[in-house]
Amino acid sequence: MAPTFPRADRARIALIAVVLIWAGMLLGVSFLAVPAQFGAPSLPRPVAFDVVRQVFAAFGRLEIALALASGGLALLGRAPRLIWLLVALLGLMVALQAGWLRPTLDARVDLILQGQPPPPASWHQIYVVLEGVKLLGLLLTAWVAHRTG
Repeated sequence: MAPTFPRADRARIALIAVVLIWAGMLLGVSFLAVPAQFGAPSLPRPVAFDVVRQVFAAFGRLEIALALASGGLALLGRAPRLIWLLVALLGLMVALQAGWLRPTLDARVDLILQGQPPPPASWHQIYVVLEGVKLLGLLLTAWVAHRTG
């Protein structure tokens, strides 16, 4: 007979899987695919901006689902306080990006597509820093969930 695991253990293992898959997708989208698009000499810069905007919009919707799934798994697994804190911080970063930063960056892309240079701003650098912090948060969440098992 195969061993059975309590529901809390299954939820913890699923949480680890979800945040590691999320981390891999984040690496693939934000740190590999998007920079590669801007490095493609045959892709006009305005087109690259528009494509990247669409990629981040789709990935952003997926990140909201992953953040909700992580919260649900933390609830099912009766996660310790540190995991709840990490999951909440991840959710806050996703919310900041979806509700504030992406719309701000989208407005800048609209200006670029209209042939107008946007005014100087640090929004892109803030977004990149949040992506890096989010990646570290995802890896830390997986590690802590693994260590508490």
